[in-house]
Amino acid sequence: IDGFFTDGTQTFDEFALIDTDLVIERSEGVTPAYLVLASGALTPGAVYWFQLTAVFAVDDEERRRYDSVASISITVNKAPTSGLVSLDPEIGYTLETLFKMSCLFWTDDIDDFPLVYSFFSFFEVETEVELESEDADIVMSSDLVEYRLLSDSFASSHQAYLAEGSVNRNYTRLGEAEISDRFGATTRSGS
Repeated sequence: IDGFFTDGTQTFDEFALIDTDLVIERSEGVTPAYLVLASGALTPGAVYWFQLTAVFAVDDEERRRYDSVASISITVNKAPTSGLVSLDPEIGYTLETLFKMSCLFWTDDIDDFPLVYSFFSFFEVETEVELESEDADIVMSSDLVEYRLLSDSFASSHQAYLAEGSVNRNYTRLGEAEISDRFGATTRSGS
């Protein structure tokens, strides 16, 4: 099995998880062989070419050999790009202002449509952490917790009343959207 990046910069052996010089000796039936690639090994948007060469050798006086070649070119899916996430209005009041989060100008290959959108808000949770030492003190730590407002919708905007943001962040609430194509390639962007 041979394969390479179309500009010749990467060979198949660099990203395959199997021995690409596979020899199968079998006199009857079919023996399956699977190509396994490391997750994330292929570059999104890149084109790869794969070629399989099968050789049938007859062990007789004539040492006959029959070769067969099959090849395929694959374009790796890439996530939606070139968009932005907006929040309107930018300033409001807790549980009074209806905020609208919108995903604008996102694009992808035409074959990757339709796009689906998920919307998130984050809030900060403070936790007590006890340090392990002779002079153990309790220290406050904060973590951002994600709250899903809407999941996998064809609508590119969503309206929601939001709870108060953290005092540590000047009462600001963070928002993000996830934009995915029909094959699952995903981009996250914040407002």
